[in-house]
Amino acid sequence: MNGRDRTKRGTGSSPVRITALEPTAAQDASQRMRHYLVLMGIRAVCFLGAVAVQHWTRWLLLLGAVVLPYVAVVIANAAGVRRRDPGTLLGTAALPAAGPTPDPPVAPTQEPRR
Repeated sequence: MNGRDRTKRGTGSSPVRITALEPTAAQDASQRMRHYLVLMGIRAVCFLGAVAVQHWTRWLLLLGAVVLPYVAVVIANAAGVRRRDPGTLLGTAALPAAGPTPDPPVAPTQEPRR
């Protein structure tokens, strides 16, 4: 068996592509932490720039320093997007066929007493 043929002998399954695998939880957390730290670094630069600049751009830098923590937390808490459906939803073949709906029960009426 050569290096390119990774299928099991006697089966018709296709080889598994390692590039199709999603990142592990540790890799995902590491990447989100890196994004968070980069945005917090940009926030620190905004604060320093707002102190150093005597121009109308000071207000833009302060706005960036105020908004960036919210954006950084939202990005850091965003889990990796799945590329495929995990298969938790039922397909139409698994659902029972819809039949006629039964009539709702009717409450008995009482005749007035004489």
